[in-house]
Amino acid sequence: MRVINKDPRVTDQLLEELCRRIARENTMDLRANDLYFERAAFILMAGHPEMIKRRWIERIIENQNNDGGWRDPWYFFGSTGQWGHLSSSNSHSTMLALWALYRVRYVYSEQFGLPGIQAGDRNTHSYPY
Repeated sequence: MRVINKDPRVTDQLLEELCRRIARENTMDLRANDLYFERAAFILMAGHPEMIKRRWIERIIENQNNDGGWRDPWYFFGSTGQWGHLSSSNSHSTMLALWALYRVRYVYSEQFGLPGIQAGDRNTHSYPY
């Protein structure tokens, strides 16, 4: 966007409005699914952690599967004529959930009341770098 629009203020205003609309959707949609995770991750990547509600992050954490991943709990009509349900972890949903949680923990920890991470901590902990 910045290549097309040389004025960063216009781009920042556009991103802020887009994040505001996405946040409104996440407020109305209580299903913890792929799109829910993606909305949170986008808002955080766009640099607007103030638009993220703490409950959204809690909901992401609460919906983690026992295998460590996240699923996209959509129902579908299968080729056998039966309704199906995706119950196992999904790599895309997992990546989006982890992306959002990573941003909360390691980029915006202060805004979410989490202890800060010092540069030296990287050597003593297992962080996904």
